[in-house]
Amino acid sequence: MILVLILLYLSLGTLIPLAWHKKPTAETVDTFDADRFYRQEGDLPEQVVCIDDPQDALLRRIRLIESAKAEIFYCTYEFHADESGKTVLAALLDAADRGVRVCLLIDSLTGSFSVQKSASFQALAAHERVEIRLYNPIRFHLPWKAQLRMHDKYIIIDRTTYLLGGRNTFDLFLGQGNGRKNIDRELLVDTDAPTGSASVRQLTAYAEKIWWENCCKPFRRRKNAKTTAAEQALKARYRDLPAEFHEPPYRPEEAFTAGKITLLSGVTAPVNKEPVVWYAIQSLMRRGSDIVIETPYMILNKAMKRDLTAVCRSAQNVDVLLNGAENGANPFGCTDYLNQKKKIRSIGLRVHEFYGDNSLHAKAVLIDHDLSLVGSFNMDMRSAYLDTELMLAVDCPELNALLRRTAADRMQHSRIWQNGAYQNGKYLLKPKVSRFKKQIYRLLRIVIRPIRHLL
Repeated sequence: MILVLILLYLSLGTLIPLAWHKKPTAETVDTFDADRFYRQEGDLPEQVVCIDDPQDALLRRIRLIESAKAEIFYCTYEFHADESGKTVLAALLDAADRGVRVCLLIDSLTGSFSVQKSASFQALAAHERVEIRLYNPIRFHLPWKAQLRMHDKYIIIDRTTYLLGGRNTFDLFLGQGNGRKNIDRELLVDTDAPTGSASVRQLTAYAEKIWWENCCKPFRRRKNAKTTAAEQALKARYRDLPAEFHEPPYRPEEAFTAGKITLLSGVTAPVNKEPVVWYAIQSLMRRGSDIVIETPYMILNKAMKRDLTAVCRSAQNVDVLLNGAENGANPFGCTDYLNQKKKIRSIGLRVHEFYGDNSLHAKAVLIDHDLSLVGSFNMDMRSAYLDTELMLAVDCPELNALLRRTAADRMQHSRIWQNGAYQNGKYLLKPKVSRFKKQIYRLLRIVIRPIRHLL
């Protein structure tokens, strides 16, 4: 009976407290100003580089870390000590040896296991110039807290340059080997201003705020034989890196000049959140007439559906590019789409179901031909109400044009529902699905219904 009561408390404590979603406060609504996301007189331009290729993403990380002279702030949802992860750890260790302060913040849901069980992470944590913190460790007496995660991914170098997007730090997102890679995107931002750009100051202030949240627990280790051996292995890995890892972070000719870049962020504490980031995204979309949304999946509640319906009524075109059910890496998001696809179509969206060589993980919203939103926000309830999320609003026609070309190419690998039937893109690669996977999806379509607000 005690065991039953414990299981009942854990299950109900996970499901019920987060089933009610907050609304934007009157202050959020009244103070929102869409004009501030576009260039105003006196705004200093910033340089932005779009990074889509996974090997390029790994190279840029190492180059940015090498360029650091005083401080590195590295934040990610998921970080593993696999091939690409160890390469990043080796570069961070080398930076610490050079005298650079290294702050590493990882969400504890996966970080508790990957960090605490890895000799490579322990070697880094034992360094005197390295601080590692884990966001919101699991507490079984507060089961609802386990659903409130930090989903941010960014790197800040010397408070002047940063990288922000949707990639986690392990082989599924970085490097060129080890099988399939998720399709993702990041932006590298720099400026000529000696004190850094406006957006890097916004991101740095956000990073400092979340770093000092009470839920962020330090992870420390003392040096011992195990950490010393792992430290030597990381140093040997760093010495063996090819020359291409040791180039400047970017070339000036490959960067676009953005008139303005603004950070979208919300509450940093692990609480049931007001949908601040979502309110900004849908409010900006309402100003546009030609919208493209790129997201791995859509898991919407009634409020988000109403918001998107309003966007579709005010805009001429709203295209959504997401994974086809058989192509997605998240089976819960894919099966929820199978349950909800008719309702999603009824909103007025033109939904392109992507079937490519890899699963789509990029998140972007393109508003007309100047504003682009890029970051970690998925079109789901978890991103809107539960997790911390960051998006960059970039006023840059050149970047917008590049992202639109990329989206148009991916739509050629997709299918779209039109006039009561699917129309296939020119390069559609419909995967074969095993009978076992079909059965699993049928089961999941039933199981997820009461928990879809947590997916």
